[in-house]
Amino acid sequence: MEVFPILPALMEIVLGRMNDMRNYIKRLKCYISRYIDLEDFHLAIRMSSIVAIKAQEKEAEARAASENLRYGLMEDLEKATQEINHLNSQTKIIQGTDKLLQEYNNSLQLYNILLQGDAIKNVDTKSKLQKEKNVLVEIITRLTDQASLLRNQLENMMEFIQKGA
Repeated sequence: MEVFPILPALMEIVLGRMNDMRNYIKRLKCYISRYIDLEDFHLAIRMSSIVAIKAQEKEAEARAASENLRYGLMEDLEKATQEINHLNSQTKIIQGTDKLLQEYNNSLQLYNILLQGDAIKNVDTKSKLQKEKNVLVEIITRLTDQASLLRNQLENMMEFIQKGA
């Protein structure tokens, strides 16, 4: 029986979020790698433009394509940044929930300690009451015995008085 059935679900959410974060980081690395490759490609085009004048037209086209790719990469980078920010906020929420659960667990432990203290006091009280009960039973037994003796004496005296009268 689980004490906190919500913890496995939270852990599953956290692990899922962590896997998502890893995937986003992998994508970001891929984008950066593509960006570096594009920059290398752009540099190669510039070098070839020095060698051949005709390459200037191709360089202009390549620059336009590179700009489009850069804008696309910038958009992708912005989306990845937004996703990272969203995941960071989700992580903060989960950390807050975890903190609340830890505080709840601490309060339950404190309550358990108090209950154990009460149980010990109850055992002591029960033991004292049992001793008092035993003393009272002994007193009642003695009083009952004395009452029986007094009753017998009274009956004997009554018989004696009736015989003498």
